[in-house]
Amino acid sequence: MDYNLLLECRPVKMLVNTQTCEIEQGLLVVKPSNGGCSLGSLDVLEITEQYKQFGALLFRGFDYTIDEFKLFTDQFCSNYVSNRSPGRDLLSDDGRVQTVNLGEKHFSLHPEIAREPWQPDIAWFACQSPSNVGGETIVCDGVAAVEQFSTELIELMQNNGLSHALPTDLGWASQFLQDPTLTLSKLLESGYLSGFKFSIVNGQLIRTYERPMLHKPMFDDRWAYGSFLVFARRNLGISNFPTYLSGAKIEDKWVDEIESATRKVSVEIKWREKDLIMLDNTRFMHGRNPIGDPQNRKILTQFGYVSFVPQDYPNLEQQIWRS
Repeated sequence: MDYNLLLECRPVKMLVNTQTCEIEQGLLVVKPSNGGCSLGSLDVLEITEQYKQFGALLFRGFDYTIDEFKLFTDQFCSNYVSNRSPGRDLLSDDGRVQTVNLGEKHFSLHPEIAREPWQPDIAWFACQSPSNVGGETIVCDGVAAVEQFSTELIELMQNNGLSHALPTDLGWASQFLQDPTLTLSKLLESGYLSGFKFSIVNGQLIRTYERPMLHKPMFDDRWAYGSFLVFARRNLGISNFPTYLSGAKIEDKWVDEIESATRKVSVEIKWREKDLIMLDNTRFMHGRNPIGDPQNRKILTQFGYVSFVPQDYPNLEQQIWRS
């Protein structure tokens, strides 16, 4: 199914009089109906409902500062998380506003921080200055991706999970679990804690995060795909992270099929100055094209947890990072 048609067949509800919505580049685009409209004039409840339905909103034609960007996102988020991977600059004292990776390379599709249990619900991207050569952000609906998978791949994913195993130490575990009295024996006896299993492998303490290969997004009851797998293979050259739950390597043919299928339903966003994207990180993946002039491209990010999370969302009681 053509991705644009997939979105166009859904009803597009007009918002309040200060803005209009239309389908553009396969996304729901929100524009001011009169020039000079600020983000603060948007109706929060209406935007929330559009976000739940579409999962990807592009705000175009609004003017805002970094402080106004933060105030706008605060209306939808209860807490934020920073991405500690290298290559980013921090742009706010509290560490929540960052640049995207400042390099020039292509990035494969992935949800933000999908390799950890504290994967954020929502990803914000704000363009201060677009690239003149390449640098388009790519987004892909994980629900639409599953519709492109072969029957064999879907069956494989329904019957298997992903394991993300990393070396750690007792100090990290104590800080993460907020337990200064934590001992190694207590940690190992506890089993599953706040998204992790802890074990000793060859004398090394290992923390393992397990997740299904297919999942239900926060606001959609259909199966979706979204993981760190393709990014790890293509961008990092890592073949054993993540693995199957057994620790076995995921076969190259499945990685190839995932990459091919997601490419078919991906949308490239040609940035304009002050564009702002609101992306459901439980449903959508993102990546980017190579950048010909990285010195000109300035994209800000924030990653947060929505304040309107459904109360029946799985494992909420274990997600200590939300507070």
